[in-house]
Amino acid sequence: MADGVCRGSVAPGSNHRPRLKPTIYKTVDGLVIVEDELLNFLAVKIKTMTQGELVLVASNTLDSEWIETSKKTLFELCPETKQRCVAFKGNQKDANNIKSCLKVLNECGENIPGFVSHYLDELPPVTFNNLDVSNLLSKMERLHSEVCALRHIVEVQAEIGLDLRAVAATMDSRVNCQRIDTASNRYSSFKVCAECNEVVEMFNPELWHEGSVVKFGC
Repeated sequence: MADGVCRGSVAPGSNHRPRLKPTIYKTVDGLVIVEDELLNFLAVKIKTMTQGELVLVASNTLDSEWIETSKKTLFELCPETKQRCVAFKGNQKDANNIKSCLKVLNECGENIPGFVSHYLDELPPVTFNNLDVSNLLSKMERLHSEVCALRHIVEVQAEIGLDLRAVAATMDSRVNCQRIDTASNRYSSFKVCAECNEVVEMFNPELWHEGSVVKFGC
């Protein structure tokens, strides 16, 4: 059953009925599900966006009352957190409230409720206007450098492979030549063929396998 009901805030430009507070559901197996667009957005995007980007997007999309109510709900559902639920004031109130939510989500890890959104169109949009362009460009530059370094390594390894194959071929050729020279210096030889009928009284070709080397005349 739902523990919460509607809250009084609503996203700017939304035609949906305002709600008083996030709606909380408890499943039969004890799981807690929270229907809140802000907390759902933060929980999903916390792994892919920076804190500054999250604060900028959320504060530009949702009003102060919405953010304040979501923060209080999160602290109530995560009593094990070491963070303090501070009532911020001033121009940075919304940003500080969102940062507090992010700290709780980071600290609690997997020990947080499940967050869902009833109205997907109320989720903060992620556009280039909301992103930290300098941070994005920095990541792109690092990626470009890593790709260039990887390409250089592959090219060097390919060149080394070609050189090694050439060296191996040269060594094989030299070894074969050395074997021939050594054999010719030690003795004269000829190959007895099974069809050879010229060897008389010395060797019977039928006693030798085809290709056998016979030493003579030393």
